[in-house]
Amino acid sequence: MASYLLSRSAQKRAFFVFNIIFWVLGLGSLLIGLWSYVTKQSYVDLIPSSYGTLSAIGLCIAAGLTVIIIAFVGCLGVWTESRLLLLAYIFFVLLLLAVQFIMSTIALNYQSDIYQGVRSDMEQSLKYHQEVFTSNQLTWDKLQKMAS
Repeated sequence: MASYLLSRSAQKRAFFVFNIIFWVLGLGSLLIGLWSYVTKQSYVDLIPSSYGTLSAIGLCIAAGLTVIIIAFVGCLGVWTESRLLLLAYIFFVLLLLAVQFIMSTIALNYQSDIYQGVRSDMEQSLKYHQEVFTSNQLTWDKLQKMAS
């Protein structure tokens, strides 16, 4: 039915444009992850190692790379009209949506536990570094100035 609404070449162009948009968004996620890794190291030092902050940054980088690769496979599949590449594209998009749905559900279910854990770790960090003036205190001061 869609072929009645748009010609085949218009469908291909629209699909290509949407994949370019996804590619740009993936690139944005990749760049944000790299920027966070390079410039926000002082904030990372405040967070306990049990949180795996570098893992979160790595996840942002990996998500960006994954979206870039999936969008590239989609564009290549449309360009070459390869059924195999298009099926791979559909599979990976559905897999990505399922993972995002599962992770969102988990995050919503454990939201209060996450909040309490972060709060208690922040308080412990402040108590632990109270005796000695450290770079952590400078970072906390900077965060408090930004929040007020």
